[in-house]
Amino acid sequence: MLDGTGLFFDGQKPLNERITIDVADRELTVAMARIRNRIDTEIGVQNWQNLSDRSYDNGDYALCKSGGGEGRYTSRDEGLTFDLADDDFPTVLDIVKEEVLPLGYTHLVDSSDDTWFYVDLFNPEDGGYVHLTMAKGKGLIIQVNTGCRPWNRDEADTGE
Repeated sequence: MLDGTGLFFDGQKPLNERITIDVADRELTVAMARIRNRIDTEIGVQNWQNLSDRSYDNGDYALCKSGGGEGRYTSRDEGLTFDLADDDFPTVLDIVKEEVLPLGYTHLVDSSDDTWFYVDLFNPEDGGYVHLTMAKGKGLIIQVNTGCRPWNRDEADTGE
């Protein structure tokens, strides 16, 4: 479910039982690189834009609350391309699912209509989502959000 602010998708597990923010963020970063590579290989080389260099390891995160505990989350753009046809979207979605299902992003919500492809893959246990938007006849946008996650409190603060 979305938290009260609508900024992240909160998981069902207690906060301290979720995969930590550093691991979740790194796993999403690696998965997104694999997704872009596979799209380039299986559909055709894209002119990828809007690739964020933000990451938890770079100190880019926000604070969040879940179940009375304080956590951290990251949210960022992971690519924009105008080089895909509408007919490519099912293949893109298959690629994304194959890469993020093993990370727990198992709950698919397809809100597509006559104008847009609009799909979210949520991680119901640990929180977070992978979001795909493509205006039909226009560009594909990929975004990710880790959801509220615990962190190793022994680590030095790397953000705000």
